[in-house]
This record gives sequence, C-alpha cells and structure tokens, in this order.
Amino acid sequence: MTETADGLSLRIRISGRFDFNSQCAFQEVTRKMDAAEVPKLVSIDLTDTSFMDSAGLGMLLSIKDKALRIELVGATDQVRSTLERANFHRLFPVAGGLGPAA
Repeated sequence: MTETADGLSLRIRISGRFDFNSQCAFQEVTRKMDAAEVPKLVSIDLTDTSFMDSAGLGMLLSIKDKALRIELVGATDQVRSTLERANFHRLFPVAGGLGPAA
C-alpha cells in the first residue's frame, strides 16, 4: 500500500489482496487523514488489487466521512464485482464502471 498527497488530495494505491491482513497498513495511512486538514479528494487506486473481501469493504466505509470526496479508480473485474454486489457504487464513484454515486 502506498500513498501520495499534495495538500488537496490523497491517492492510496492498494496492491495485492485488500482484506483483513491489509488493515494495519490501511489504518496507518488513514490515521494521517485524522491529523491533517480534510483532503478535498481521496482516490483509492485499485488497479493492482487482485482481491477484496468484506474486510476491504469495511475499511472503505471507515473513511467515508474523512474527505469531501472519495473515488475508487481502476478496479479489476473481481474487485468491481465485489463492489457491485455490495452496492458500493452508490456510496463512492467508481471511475470506469458501475455507474454514478447516488
């Protein structure tokens, strides 16, 4: 998991599996969001994410109110299917698929 920030936005790139074992690394990144000024945009880059389960979905929910806008970018077919089954496209815009956020 890597992050880049420019003061207005934060990009979090998740590689490999986004599951319970990712929780410590994800919390470390998002803890910085608590200490800093609220970013206008948080992009979660899922391009290299091979798997996401309910723990990954829960981690996404945990940051829902920590930015003005959160978007999911580059979801693989497997990850996109998980997001769709959980109706996460209604909570977060998913660039390149699933339709607009409600």
